[in-house]
Amino acid sequence: EMGKLPGGPIGLALGVEFRNEKLQDRPAEIARGGGILGQGITATDGKRDSYAAYGELSLPVTSMIEGSLAARYDHYSDYGSSTTPKVGVKFKPTGNLLLRANWGKGFRAPTLPEISPSVATFFTSVTDPLNNQVTQISGVFAGNPNLEAEKSESATFGVVFEPTKDMNFGVNAYALKWKNIVAAPSFQTIVNAGGPNVIRDPSTNAIVTVLSGYTNLNETKTNGFDFDAKVSFNTGFGRFTTRTSVVYIDSFKENGVETVGTNGGTNTMPRVRGNLALDWDKQPFGATLSMNYIHGYYQTLLPGSYFVEQDPQFQNGVYGERIPSYKTFSLYGKYQLNKNLKITASVLNFTNEKPPFDPGFSGTFLYDFSIYDVRGRQYRLDLEYKIK
Repeated sequence: EMGKLPGGPIGLALGVEFRNEKLQDRPAEIARGGGILGQGITATDGKRDSYAAYGELSLPVTSMIEGSLAARYDHYSDYGSSTTPKVGVKFKPTGNLLLRANWGKGFRAPTLPEISPSVATFFTSVTDPLNNQVTQISGVFAGNPNLEAEKSESATFGVVFEPTKDMNFGVNAYALKWKNIVAAPSFQTIVNAGGPNVIRDPSTNAIVTVLSGYTNLNETKTNGFDFDAKVSFNTGFGRFTTRTSVVYIDSFKENGVETVGTNGGTNTMPRVRGNLALDWDKQPFGATLSMNYIHGYYQTLLPGSYFVEQDPQFQNGVYGERIPSYKTFSLYGKYQLNKNLKITASVLNFTNEKPPFDPGFSGTFLYDFSIYDVRGRQYRLDLEYKIK
């Protein structure tokens, strides 16, 4: 505490941090020499020291306005130093309305597998754009000792409205810019671009090996909104609560290229994701019904002719090159036998929805496993006992 303001005491927090990291992953000699048929390897050998100093100041200007200031300095032995400030303000004009805004900078140091002389080899499948055929290739993935830290700058503004104790609504807008992003292009992206990282058999022109690795991308900018709401009410059949959360990405540009609503960037980027749930509680019973939604996106990793040749549904012109939206429903139930023992059961994706067809992400799996779960309907039963 460092004195007082009209809104209350000034708060100050200071800290220091020291850390030593070491990571070794050494495959057996027989694996390194290719003596195990069809088996890839991963190898990493890296270490570093780091230290940090940070501080945060809380400023209750009035009973309705509170500000905050923070800063942090980090130093890493393998890449250098970063200083990251942050400024925030909260304004609460009434007891049920809160407005808040934040601005700050951030960074992420490359991990040891990313920055050390690491290597991974494995087998995967890609679609060769020269003949639209799926082929298995040897993939080589390498670390990069010349990586720089990721750096970001962000601004957020949000409103929280709570008209009653049973109702809560929140809306947030955000804008984020970051550069030197550590990422690796997919093997399919590398194959589509061609170049020296695609090694072909000189006699057959078939792809043999594709080289990839971590690199610093130039810059990414994104902005969007998220919304959440929670409403509860009592009935003669118990207490019900509805919960909603939606994320809307307005723009996501990688090196100036818009990728939102497509799979053409580093990651597949659906424009909208959401979750809707209904909770019921009447002791000793409880249940939840939920829906998870992922908006459709456009397939940009493969030429349009591929879809007509490989999947006749795209000939009708309705789907074009668009991957359809996807939603799943799940059900959860509980029974509290006594204060110590609880039984819960759940069925995830009880309609057994399958991931939408997307050969551009993976020629082997034919769906995007970075955002979808291929396992279909899943059952779970838990027994929880608290020992006191």
